[in-house]
Amino acid sequence: MDHRVPAALIGLLLLATGIRLAGLTREPFWYDEVCSFELSRGGIAKVVETAAKDSSPFLFYLGVAGWRGLFGDSEAAMRGFSLAFSIAGMAGAFLLARDLSRSARSGLIAAGLIAVNPVDIYFAQEARMYTHVATLLTFGSWFLWRWLRSVLEKRGYAAQTAWALAFVFASTVAIFTHYLAALAVGAQGTFGLVVFVRGRDWRSVRILAAGAALSVATFLPWRLYVSRFRDNLYFVHGLRWMTPPSLWDATGRLFHELIWGAGTRWGAAGTAQIVLSAAAALLVIAGLTWVLGRRALPPGAGTDASTLRPSVALIYSACLVLGPVFLVVVLSHAYHPLFYRPRFAMLVVLPFLVTVALTVTALPRRALQTASLAFIGGLMIAGSFAQFRAHTKTGMLEFAALWHRLGPPAFVVFVPTYTAEMARYYLHLPVKSASKPEIEAALSGGHDVEIWLCKDRHPVTAPSPEERDLLAWLPRLGVVAPLGKYDVYDVVRIVTGASAKIPPS
Repeated sequence: MDHRVPAALIGLLLLATGIRLAGLTREPFWYDEVCSFELSRGGIAKVVETAAKDSSPFLFYLGVAGWRGLFGDSEAAMRGFSLAFSIAGMAGAFLLARDLSRSARSGLIAAGLIAVNPVDIYFAQEARMYTHVATLLTFGSWFLWRWLRSVLEKRGYAAQTAWALAFVFASTVAIFTHYLAALAVGAQGTFGLVVFVRGRDWRSVRILAAGAALSVATFLPWRLYVSRFRDNLYFVHGLRWMTPPSLWDATGRLFHELIWGAGTRWGAAGTAQIVLSAAAALLVIAGLTWVLGRRALPPGAGTDASTLRPSVALIYSACLVLGPVFLVVVLSHAYHPLFYRPRFAMLVVLPFLVTVALTVTALPRRALQTASLAFIGGLMIAGSFAQFRAHTKTGMLEFAALWHRLGPPAFVVFVPTYTAEMARYYLHLPVKSASKPEIEAALSGGHDVEIWLCKDRHPVTAPSPEERDLLAWLPRLGVVAPLGKYDVYDVVRIVTGASAKIPPS
Protein backbone atom coordinates (compact mmCIF):
# COMPACT_ATOMS: atom_id res chain seq x y z
CA MET A 1 0.00 0.00 0.00
CA ASP A 2 1.32 3.45 -0.97
CA HIS A 3 1.75 5.57 2.17
CA ARG A 4 2.42 8.84 0.33
CA VAL A 5 -0.01 11.71 0.91
CA PRO A 6 -1.98 12.19 -2.32
CA ALA A 7 -2.09 15.68 -3.79
CA ALA A 8 -5.89 15.28 -3.86
CA LEU A 9 -5.90 15.13 -0.05
CA ILE A 10 -4.09 18.46 0.17
CA GLY A 11 -6.67 19.93 -2.19
CA LEU A 12 -9.53 18.58 -0.08
CA LEU A 13 -7.96 19.97 3.09
CA LEU A 14 -7.68 23.40 1.47
CA LEU A 15 -11.27 23.18 0.22
CA ALA A 16 -12.51 22.25 3.70
CA THR A 17 -10.54 25.13 5.23
CA GLY A 18 -12.08 27.59 2.77
CA ILE A 19 -15.62 26.34 3.44
CA ARG A 20 -15.15 26.69 7.19
CA LEU A 21 -13.52 30.10 6.97
CA ALA A 22 -16.40 31.41 4.84
CA GLY A 23 -18.90 31.38 7.72
CA LEU A 24 -16.53 31.59 10.67
CA THR A 25 -17.85 34.89 12.07
CA ARG A 26 -21.24 35.01 10.35
CA GLU A 27 -23.04 34.38 13.63
CA PRO A 28 -22.29 35.76 17.10
CA PHE A 29 -21.00 33.89 20.12
CA TRP A 30 -23.80 32.08 21.91
CA TYR A 31 -23.95 30.96 25.54
CA ASP A 32 -21.66 27.91 25.32
CA GLU A 33 -19.01 29.90 23.46
CA VAL A 34 -19.21 32.68 26.03
CA CYS A 35 -18.53 29.98 28.64
CA SER A 36 -15.41 28.96 26.67
CA PHE A 37 -14.29 32.58 26.73
CA GLU A 38 -14.85 32.94 30.47
CA LEU A 39 -13.49 29.54 31.53
CA SER A 40 -10.24 29.99 29.62
CA ARG A 41 -9.32 33.30 31.27
CA GLY A 42 -6.43 33.57 33.71
CA GLY A 43 -3.43 31.42 34.48
CA ILE A 44 -3.20 27.64 34.51
CA ALA A 45 -4.26 27.26 38.14
CA LYS A 46 -7.33 29.45 37.67
CA VAL A 47 -8.39 27.70 34.45
CA VAL A 48 -8.05 24.27 36.06
CA GLU A 49 -10.01 25.32 39.16
CA THR A 50 -12.78 26.93 37.10
CA ALA A 51 -13.08 23.82 34.93
CA ALA A 52 -13.34 21.65 38.05
CA LYS A 53 -16.50 23.59 38.93
CA ASP A 54 -17.93 23.11 35.43
CA SER A 55 -19.35 20.05 33.67
CA SER A 56 -16.34 19.52 31.35
CA PRO A 57 -12.69 18.66 32.05
CA PHE A 58 -9.90 21.20 31.85
CA LEU A 59 -7.78 20.32 28.83
CA PHE A 60 -9.81 22.17 26.21
CA TYR A 61 -9.88 25.35 28.28
CA LEU A 62 -6.12 25.19 28.80
CA GLY A 63 -5.72 24.79 25.05
CA VAL A 64 -7.95 27.80 24.41
CA ALA A 65 -5.98 29.85 26.93
CA GLY A 66 -2.74 29.05 25.10
CA TRP A 67 -4.35 29.71 21.72
CA ARG A 68 -5.63 33.09 22.92
CA GLY A 69 -2.13 33.97 24.03
CA LEU A 70 -0.89 33.39 20.48
CA PHE A 71 -3.77 34.65 18.33
CA GLY A 72 -5.89 36.88 20.58
CA ASP A 73 -9.36 36.40 21.99
CA SER A 74 -11.54 37.63 19.14
CA GLU A 75 -14.41 35.40 18.12
CA ALA A 76 -12.64 34.55 14.84
CA ALA A 77 -9.43 33.64 16.67
CA MET A 78 -11.15 31.42 19.23
CA ARG A 79 -13.19 29.62 16.60
CA GLY A 80 -10.00 29.18 14.61
CA PHE A 81 -8.83 26.76 17.30
CA SER A 82 -11.78 24.49 16.51
CA LEU A 83 -11.27 24.92 12.77
CA ALA A 84 -7.66 23.76 13.04
CA PHE A 85 -8.73 20.57 14.83
CA SER A 86 -11.47 20.00 12.27
CA ILE A 87 -8.87 19.91 9.50
CA ALA A 88 -6.62 17.66 11.59
CA GLY A 89 -9.57 15.31 12.16
CA MET A 90 -10.17 15.17 8.43
CA ALA A 91 -6.56 14.06 7.93
CA GLY A 92 -6.97 11.46 10.68
CA ALA A 93 -10.12 10.10 9.03
CA PHE A 94 -8.20 9.77 5.75
CA LEU A 95 -5.53 7.71 7.49
CA LEU A 96 -8.13 5.53 9.22
CA ALA A 97 -10.17 4.87 6.07
CA ARG A 98 -7.04 4.29 3.97
CA ASP A 99 -5.63 1.73 6.38
CA LEU A 100 -8.94 -0.02 7.00
CA SER A 101 -9.47 -0.55 3.26
CA ARG A 102 -5.78 -0.61 2.28
CA SER A 103 -6.75 1.85 -0.42
CA ALA A 104 -6.07 5.59 -0.61
CA ARG A 105 -9.28 5.98 -2.60
CA SER A 106 -11.41 5.16 0.45
CA GLY A 107 -9.45 7.68 2.47
CA LEU A 108 -10.03 10.39 -0.12
CA ILE A 109 -13.75 9.65 -0.23
CA ALA A 110 -13.95 9.91 3.57
CA ALA A 111 -12.04 13.19 3.50
CA GLY A 112 -14.26 14.55 0.73
CA LEU A 113 -17.42 13.72 2.65
CA ILE A 114 -16.04 15.36 5.79
CA ALA A 115 -15.16 18.50 3.82
CA VAL A 116 -18.86 19.11 3.02
CA ASN A 117 -20.48 17.50 6.07
CA PRO A 118 -22.67 20.03 7.93
CA VAL A 119 -22.00 18.61 11.40
CA ASP A 120 -18.25 18.95 11.05
CA ILE A 121 -18.61 22.41 9.48
CA TYR A 122 -20.85 23.59 12.32
CA PHE A 123 -18.47 22.56 15.08
CA ALA A 124 -15.44 23.83 13.16
CA GLN A 125 -17.09 27.25 13.49
CA GLU A 126 -17.85 26.98 17.20
CA ALA A 127 -15.47 27.75 20.06
CA ARG A 128 -16.16 24.51 21.91
CA MET A 129 -14.32 21.22 22.38
CA TYR A 130 -16.19 18.95 19.97
CA THR A 131 -13.85 18.98 16.96
CA HIS A 132 -10.97 18.50 19.38
CA VAL A 133 -12.37 15.38 21.00
CA ALA A 134 -13.53 13.99 17.63
CA THR A 135 -10.03 14.39 16.20
CA LEU A 136 -8.38 12.74 19.21
CA LEU A 137 -10.81 9.81 19.03
CA THR A 138 -10.22 9.41 15.28
CA PHE A 139 -6.47 9.24 15.73
CA GLY A 140 -7.03 6.86 18.66
CA SER A 141 -9.07 4.61 16.35
CA TRP A 142 -6.28 4.69 13.78
CA PHE A 143 -3.60 3.94 16.39
CA LEU A 144 -5.61 0.96 17.65
CA TRP A 145 -6.05 -0.42 14.13
CA ARG A 146 -2.33 -0.09 13.43
CA TRP A 147 -1.67 -1.88 16.71
CA LEU A 148 -3.98 -4.73 15.70
CA ARG A 149 -2.31 -5.01 12.31
CA SER A 150 1.20 -4.89 13.77
CA VAL A 151 0.29 -7.78 16.07
CA LEU A 152 -1.20 -9.95 13.32
CA GLU A 153 1.60 -9.12 10.90
CA LYS A 154 4.18 -9.87 13.62
CA ARG A 155 5.92 -6.52 13.21
CA GLY A 156 7.94 -6.89 16.42
CA TYR A 157 7.30 -5.89 20.01
CA ALA A 158 8.75 -2.39 19.63
CA ALA A 159 6.29 -1.44 16.87
CA GLN A 160 3.37 -3.06 18.68
CA THR A 161 4.17 -1.25 21.92
CA ALA A 162 4.58 2.09 20.14
CA TRP A 163 1.11 1.86 18.57
CA ALA A 164 -0.37 0.70 21.87
CA LEU A 165 1.12 3.67 23.74
CA ALA A 166 -0.12 6.05 21.05
CA PHE A 167 -3.64 4.63 21.44
CA VAL A 168 -3.55 4.97 25.24
CA PHE A 169 -2.22 8.54 25.00
CA ALA A 170 -4.85 9.70 22.48
CA SER A 171 -7.63 8.05 24.48
CA THR A 172 -6.55 9.62 27.76
CA VAL A 173 -6.19 13.08 26.27
CA ALA A 174 -9.64 12.72 24.64
CA ILE A 175 -11.23 11.92 28.02
CA PHE A 176 -9.55 14.96 29.55
CA THR A 177 -11.13 16.98 26.73
CA HIS A 178 -14.70 15.69 27.12
CA TYR A 179 -15.99 13.07 29.56
CA LEU A 180 -18.20 11.37 26.96
CA ALA A 181 -15.06 10.43 25.04
CA ALA A 182 -14.86 7.54 27.53
CA LEU A 183 -17.80 5.95 25.68
CA ALA A 184 -15.96 5.93 22.37
CA VAL A 185 -12.77 4.73 24.05
CA GLY A 186 -14.79 1.95 25.67
CA ALA A 187 -16.08 0.85 22.26
CA GLN A 188 -12.56 0.95 20.80
CA GLY A 189 -11.05 -0.99 23.69
CA THR A 190 -13.80 -3.62 23.64
CA PHE A 191 -13.20 -4.29 19.95
CA GLY A 192 -9.47 -4.62 20.53
CA LEU A 193 -10.03 -6.94 23.47
CA VAL A 194 -12.29 -9.22 21.40
CA VAL A 195 -9.71 -9.44 18.60
CA PHE A 196 -6.87 -10.18 21.00
CA VAL A 197 -8.82 -12.79 22.96
CA ARG A 198 -10.00 -14.54 19.79
CA GLY A 199 -6.39 -14.67 18.65
CA ARG A 200 -5.22 -15.84 22.10
CA ASP A 201 -2.73 -12.98 22.16
CA TRP A 202 -2.48 -12.69 25.93
CA ARG A 203 0.48 -10.33 25.76
CA SER A 204 -1.62 -7.74 23.92
CA VAL A 205 -4.47 -8.33 26.37
CA ARG A 206 -2.11 -7.50 29.23
CA ILE A 207 -0.88 -4.38 27.44
CA LEU A 208 -4.47 -3.27 26.83
CA ALA A 209 -5.35 -3.84 30.49
CA ALA A 210 -2.22 -1.98 31.61
CA GLY A 211 -3.11 0.91 29.31
CA ALA A 212 -6.61 1.10 30.77
CA ALA A 213 -5.17 1.05 34.30
CA LEU A 214 -2.71 3.81 33.37
CA SER A 215 -5.51 5.94 31.94
CA VAL A 216 -7.60 5.48 35.09
CA ALA A 217 -4.61 6.25 37.31
CA THR A 218 -3.97 9.43 35.34
CA PHE A 219 -7.61 10.48 35.68
CA LEU A 220 -7.94 9.71 39.39
CA PRO A 221 -6.14 12.86 40.68
CA TRP A 222 -8.46 14.99 38.59
CA ARG A 223 -11.51 13.20 40.01
CA LEU A 224 -10.25 13.80 43.55
CA TYR A 225 -9.64 17.46 42.76
CA VAL A 226 -13.17 17.88 41.36
CA SER A 227 -14.59 16.36 44.57
CA ARG A 228 -13.33 19.44 46.43
CA PHE A 229 -15.96 21.50 44.62
CA ARG A 230 -18.85 19.12 43.95
CA ASP A 231 -19.88 15.53 44.54
CA ASN A 232 -20.73 14.52 40.99
CA LEU A 233 -18.13 14.46 38.22
CA TYR A 234 -20.61 15.21 35.45
CA PHE A 235 -22.45 18.02 37.24
CA VAL A 236 -25.79 16.20 37.13
CA HIS A 237 -27.81 19.09 38.58
CA GLY A 238 -26.58 21.41 35.85
CA LEU A 239 -27.79 18.96 33.20
CA ARG A 240 -31.23 18.33 34.64
CA TRP A 241 -32.82 19.60 31.43
CA MET A 242 -31.73 16.44 29.58
CA THR A 243 -34.13 13.54 29.19
CA PRO A 244 -33.40 9.85 28.47
CA PRO A 245 -33.24 9.37 24.68
CA SER A 246 -35.82 7.29 22.87
CA LEU A 247 -34.71 4.66 20.36
CA TRP A 248 -35.80 6.96 17.54
CA ASP A 249 -33.84 9.90 18.95
CA ALA A 250 -30.65 7.84 19.26
CA THR A 251 -30.95 6.22 15.84
CA GLY A 252 -33.23 7.81 13.24
CA ARG A 253 -32.94 11.40 14.40
CA LEU A 254 -29.21 11.01 15.03
CA PHE A 255 -28.63 9.62 11.54
CA HIS A 256 -30.72 12.44 10.12
CA GLU A 257 -28.54 14.91 12.04
CA LEU A 258 -25.36 13.38 10.62
CA ILE A 259 -26.66 14.04 7.09
CA TRP A 260 -28.37 17.43 7.49
CA GLY A 261 -26.64 19.04 10.49
CA ALA A 262 -27.98 22.12 12.30
CA GLY A 263 -30.15 23.02 9.32
CA THR A 264 -32.42 20.08 10.22
CA ARG A 265 -36.14 20.78 10.16
CA TRP A 266 -38.73 18.72 11.99
CA GLY A 267 -42.43 18.41 11.38
CA ALA A 268 -44.12 18.71 7.99
CA ALA A 269 -41.38 20.96 6.58
CA GLY A 270 -38.80 18.25 7.19
CA THR A 271 -40.63 15.31 5.62
CA ALA A 272 -38.49 15.36 2.49
CA GLN A 273 -35.32 15.51 4.58
CA ILE A 274 -36.42 12.53 6.66
CA VAL A 275 -37.30 10.48 3.57
CA LEU A 276 -33.98 11.26 1.87
CA SER A 277 -31.87 10.60 4.96
CA ALA A 278 -33.77 7.32 5.50
CA ALA A 279 -32.95 6.37 1.92
CA ALA A 280 -29.28 7.14 2.61
CA ALA A 281 -29.43 5.00 5.75
CA LEU A 282 -30.92 2.07 3.84
CA LEU A 283 -28.26 2.48 1.17
CA VAL A 284 -25.43 2.31 3.70
CA ILE A 285 -27.00 -0.58 5.63
CA ALA A 286 -27.72 -2.56 2.45
CA GLY A 287 -24.22 -1.95 1.14
CA LEU A 288 -22.65 -2.87 4.47
CA THR A 289 -24.72 -6.06 4.64
CA TRP A 290 -23.77 -7.03 1.09
CA VAL A 291 -20.07 -6.42 1.71
CA LEU A 292 -20.06 -8.38 4.97
CA GLY A 293 -21.98 -11.20 3.35
CA ARG A 294 -19.63 -11.42 0.39
CA ARG A 295 -16.57 -10.42 2.41
CA ALA A 296 -15.47 -8.68 -0.75
CA LEU A 297 -12.27 -6.69 -0.89
CA PRO A 298 -12.47 -2.98 -1.72
CA PRO A 299 -10.68 -2.08 -4.95
CA GLY A 300 -6.93 -2.02 -4.43
CA ALA A 301 -7.05 -3.81 -1.09
CA GLY A 302 -4.27 -6.15 -0.09
CA THR A 303 -4.77 -9.90 0.09
CA ASP A 304 -2.14 -10.82 2.67
CA ALA A 305 -3.66 -13.64 4.72
CA SER A 306 -1.82 -12.45 7.83
CA THR A 307 -3.77 -9.19 7.93
CA LEU A 308 -7.24 -8.59 9.28
CA ARG A 309 -10.02 -9.52 6.88
CA PRO A 310 -11.83 -6.64 5.13
CA SER A 311 -15.06 -7.67 6.83
CA VAL A 312 -13.37 -7.09 10.21
CA ALA A 313 -12.34 -3.60 9.07
CA LEU A 314 -15.93 -2.74 8.21
CA ILE A 315 -17.20 -4.19 11.49
CA TYR A 316 -14.61 -2.08 13.33
CA SER A 317 -15.68 1.16 11.63
CA ALA A 318 -19.35 0.35 12.31
CA CYS A 319 -18.57 -0.37 15.97
CA LEU A 320 -16.92 3.04 16.26
CA VAL A 321 -20.31 4.54 15.37
CA LEU A 322 -22.76 2.20 17.09
CA GLY A 323 -20.70 1.40 20.21
CA PRO A 324 -20.82 4.92 21.73
CA VAL A 325 -24.51 5.24 20.81
CA PHE A 326 -25.36 1.98 22.58
CA LEU A 327 -23.35 2.93 25.68
CA VAL A 328 -24.80 6.45 25.97
CA VAL A 329 -28.37 5.11 25.71
CA VAL A 330 -27.72 2.51 28.43
CA LEU A 331 -26.07 5.06 30.74
CA SER A 332 -28.77 7.65 30.08
CA HIS A 333 -31.44 5.25 31.31
CA ALA A 334 -29.41 3.59 34.09
CA TYR A 335 -27.54 6.60 35.49
CA HIS A 336 -28.53 10.04 34.19
CA PRO A 337 -29.42 11.42 30.74
CA LEU A 338 -26.14 12.15 28.94
CA PHE A 339 -27.36 12.20 25.33
CA TYR A 340 -27.90 15.54 23.65
CA ARG A 341 -28.11 14.74 19.95
CA PRO A 342 -26.82 18.02 18.42
CA ARG A 343 -23.61 17.67 20.47
CA PHE A 344 -23.29 13.88 20.53
CA ALA A 345 -23.39 13.78 16.72
CA MET A 346 -19.84 15.15 16.56
CA LEU A 347 -18.51 12.18 18.55
CA VAL A 348 -19.59 9.72 15.83
CA VAL A 349 -19.70 11.73 12.59
CA LEU A 350 -16.09 11.00 11.56
CA PRO A 351 -16.29 7.19 11.98
CA PHE A 352 -19.73 7.33 10.36
CA LEU A 353 -18.27 8.96 7.25
CA VAL A 354 -15.36 6.50 7.26
CA THR A 355 -17.91 3.67 7.32
CA VAL A 356 -19.78 5.26 4.41
CA ALA A 357 -16.54 5.58 2.44
CA LEU A 358 -15.58 1.94 3.04
CA THR A 359 -19.05 0.72 2.13
CA VAL A 360 -19.22 2.76 -1.07
CA THR A 361 -15.81 1.64 -2.33
CA ALA A 362 -16.68 -2.01 -1.66
CA LEU A 363 -19.82 -1.96 -3.83
CA PRO A 364 -19.58 -4.19 -6.94
CA ARG A 365 -19.62 -1.67 -9.80
CA ARG A 366 -17.97 1.69 -10.24
CA ALA A 367 -21.23 3.19 -11.55
CA LEU A 368 -23.05 2.09 -8.38
CA GLN A 369 -20.23 3.50 -6.25
CA THR A 370 -20.40 6.84 -8.04
CA ALA A 371 -24.20 7.06 -7.81
CA SER A 372 -24.20 6.19 -4.10
CA LEU A 373 -21.47 8.69 -3.34
CA ALA A 374 -23.21 11.42 -5.34
CA PHE A 375 -26.49 10.79 -3.53
CA ILE A 376 -25.06 10.87 0.00
CA GLY A 377 -22.60 13.67 -0.74
CA GLY A 378 -25.36 15.68 -2.41
CA LEU A 379 -27.54 15.38 0.69
CA MET A 380 -24.69 16.64 2.87
CA ILE A 381 -24.04 19.59 0.58
CA ALA A 382 -27.75 20.44 0.69
CA GLY A 383 -27.68 20.13 4.49
CA SER A 384 -24.63 22.41 4.71
CA PHE A 385 -26.36 24.99 2.52
CA ALA A 386 -29.53 24.83 4.63
CA GLN A 387 -27.42 25.16 7.77
CA PHE A 388 -25.63 28.20 6.34
CA ARG A 389 -28.97 29.89 5.69
CA ALA A 390 -30.43 28.97 9.09
CA HIS A 391 -29.96 31.06 12.22
CA THR A 392 -28.36 28.55 14.57
CA LYS A 393 -26.60 30.72 17.19
CA THR A 394 -28.04 33.54 19.25
CA GLY A 395 -26.02 36.23 20.99
CA MET A 396 -27.08 39.48 22.62
CA LEU A 397 -25.98 42.05 20.06
CA GLU A 398 -29.42 43.66 19.80
CA PHE A 399 -29.86 43.69 23.58
CA ALA A 400 -26.46 45.38 24.00
CA ALA A 401 -27.45 48.03 21.43
CA LEU A 402 -30.71 48.68 23.34
CA TRP A 403 -28.77 49.01 26.60
CA HIS A 404 -26.43 51.60 25.14
CA ARG A 405 -29.28 53.50 23.47
CA LEU A 406 -31.54 53.83 26.53
CA GLY A 407 -28.94 53.71 29.27
CA PRO A 408 -28.67 51.12 32.04
CA PRO A 409 -31.63 50.47 34.36
CA ALA A 410 -31.27 50.24 38.14
CA PHE A 411 -31.87 46.49 37.97
CA VAL A 412 -32.10 43.85 35.26
CA VAL A 413 -33.58 40.40 35.74
CA PHE A 414 -32.58 37.65 33.30
CA VAL A 415 -34.67 34.53 32.80
CA PRO A 416 -32.99 32.08 32.64
CA THR A 417 -30.54 33.57 35.12
CA TYR A 418 -27.46 32.26 33.32
CA THR A 419 -28.26 34.62 30.41
CA ALA A 420 -26.53 37.30 32.48
CA GLU A 421 -23.20 35.74 31.48
CA MET A 422 -23.92 36.56 27.84
CA ALA A 423 -24.92 40.12 28.78
CA ARG A 424 -21.59 40.58 30.58
CA TYR A 425 -19.73 39.38 27.51
CA TYR A 426 -21.51 41.67 25.06
CA LEU A 427 -21.71 44.74 27.32
CA HIS A 428 -18.20 44.37 28.78
CA LEU A 429 -19.76 45.31 32.10
CA PRO A 430 -20.22 43.40 35.41
CA VAL A 431 -23.94 42.90 34.81
CA LYS A 432 -25.82 40.49 37.07
CA SER A 433 -29.35 39.22 37.34
CA ALA A 434 -31.03 40.98 40.26
CA SER A 435 -32.70 38.89 42.94
CA LYS A 436 -35.99 39.58 44.66
CA PRO A 437 -34.36 40.56 48.02
CA GLU A 438 -32.08 43.06 46.23
CA ILE A 439 -35.04 44.76 44.54
CA GLU A 440 -37.08 44.75 47.77
CA ALA A 441 -34.19 46.39 49.64
CA ALA A 442 -34.09 49.20 47.07
CA LEU A 443 -37.86 49.68 47.19
CA SER A 444 -37.86 49.90 50.99
CA GLY A 445 -36.08 53.25 50.73
CA GLY A 446 -39.16 54.78 49.10
CA HIS A 447 -37.49 55.54 45.77
CA ASP A 448 -38.85 54.55 42.41
CA VAL A 449 -36.61 52.26 40.39
CA GLU A 450 -36.44 51.09 36.80
CA ILE A 451 -36.22 47.34 36.22
CA TRP A 452 -35.72 45.46 32.97
CA LEU A 453 -36.96 41.91 32.56
CA CYS A 454 -35.09 40.03 29.82
CA LYS A 455 -36.74 36.67 29.12
CA ASP A 456 -35.60 34.04 26.63
CA ARG A 457 -38.49 33.10 24.34
CA HIS A 458 -37.06 29.63 23.62
CA PRO A 459 -35.22 28.50 26.77
CA VAL A 460 -33.59 25.08 26.94
CA THR A 461 -34.55 24.71 30.59
CA ALA A 462 -37.90 25.43 32.28
CA PRO A 463 -37.89 28.38 34.72
CA SER A 464 -36.83 27.49 38.25
CA PRO A 465 -39.23 28.13 41.17
CA GLU A 466 -37.31 31.33 41.99
CA GLU A 467 -37.57 32.51 38.38
CA ARG A 468 -41.30 31.74 38.24
CA ASP A 469 -41.78 33.72 41.44
CA LEU A 470 -39.96 36.72 39.94
CA LEU A 471 -41.98 36.51 36.71
CA ALA A 472 -45.23 36.68 38.71
CA TRP A 473 -44.01 39.36 41.15
CA LEU A 474 -42.29 41.92 38.93
CA PRO A 475 -45.34 43.09 36.90
CA ARG A 476 -47.13 44.00 40.17
CA LEU A 477 -44.47 46.53 41.15
CA GLY A 478 -45.46 49.38 38.84
CA VAL A 479 -46.04 50.47 35.28
CA VAL A 480 -45.08 47.87 32.69
CA ALA A 481 -44.08 48.64 29.10
CA PRO A 482 -42.69 46.16 26.58
CA LEU A 483 -39.51 47.40 24.96
CA GLY A 484 -39.66 44.83 22.19
CA LYS A 485 -38.03 41.65 20.96
CA TYR A 486 -34.25 41.68 20.78
CA ASP A 487 -32.36 38.65 19.51
CA VAL A 488 -34.48 35.82 21.04
CA TYR A 489 -35.39 37.83 24.15
CA ASP A 490 -38.53 39.67 25.19
CA VAL A 491 -37.47 42.82 27.06
CA VAL A 492 -39.94 44.54 29.38
CA ARG A 493 -39.39 47.73 31.38
CA ILE A 494 -41.00 48.15 34.79
CA VAL A 495 -40.97 51.48 36.63
CA THR A 496 -42.14 51.38 40.23
CA GLY A 497 -44.38 53.97 41.89
CA ALA A 498 -48.04 54.78 41.40
CA SER A 499 -47.35 57.92 39.36
CA ALA A 500 -44.35 56.61 37.47
CA LYS A 501 -44.16 57.47 33.80
CA ILE A 502 -42.39 55.35 31.29
CA PRO A 503 -39.75 57.34 29.35
CA PRO A 504 -40.15 57.03 25.59
CA SER A 505 -38.20 54.29 23.86
